[in-house]
Amino acid sequence: MGSVGRRSWRPALDADSTSYPLLVRLARATTDRGTRARFDGDKPRAVQAFDQGAAAARRATQLEPGRADGHLELAVALGSVALYKGGKAKLRLAHEVKAEIDRALALDANLHRGHHVLARWHREVAGLSFLERNAAMVFGGAPKGASTDAAVSHFERAIALAPDYANHHLELGRTYLELKLKSKARAEFEKTLATPVKSPFDADYKAEARMLLRKTGSS
Repeated sequence: MGSVGRRSWRPALDADSTSYPLLVRLARATTDRGTRARFDGDKPRAVQAFDQGAAAARRATQLEPGRADGHLELAVALGSVALYKGGKAKLRLAHEVKAEIDRALALDANLHRGHHVLARWHREVAGLSFLERNAAMVFGGAPKGASTDAAVSHFERAIALAPDYANHHLELGRTYLELKLKSKARAEFEKTLATPVKSPFDADYKAEARMLLRKTGSS
């Protein structure tokens, strides 16, 4: 949902700040606004939007802790915030993202975006360097249990649940590329390009897929 849609129902939220559905919608819309800013290279606007999305989602989970979508939106927003953090803040967020996405998937195992978030968590944490893992000991240690095999499995699960969602194919392809499985990566990038438009970011995902295809030796 774009900023126009957000403005249209924001007065209702102001009138009832205890509305779980409105808080979840606000979290999704505000995080989407941050994603747009990230693609546009506007870091301050992106960070502000992701922080606002996390605040709305956190309020939603406090109101209705037994509903999955609030935990999902909180994990998405926190993971987006983590992109701009380093050191202790990033490690703290990694632990919190894992806790929130585990809660979301325990409540609803068929959240395709939930499996996507968990896949990215596994890939990013498994990819920490030796120096980063040593540095993490100062802050209580890196999160445990991450693996690239689990990342692939959760991306595959996300695709099984939502096969036309371009970003699932893009990020699975990126994971295969990191694993030096170029033919598998190429296939996922080609699937990214073939998906129908489902989100306001599909043009950006497809542009990234075209760029990454070149790294697989394909034009």
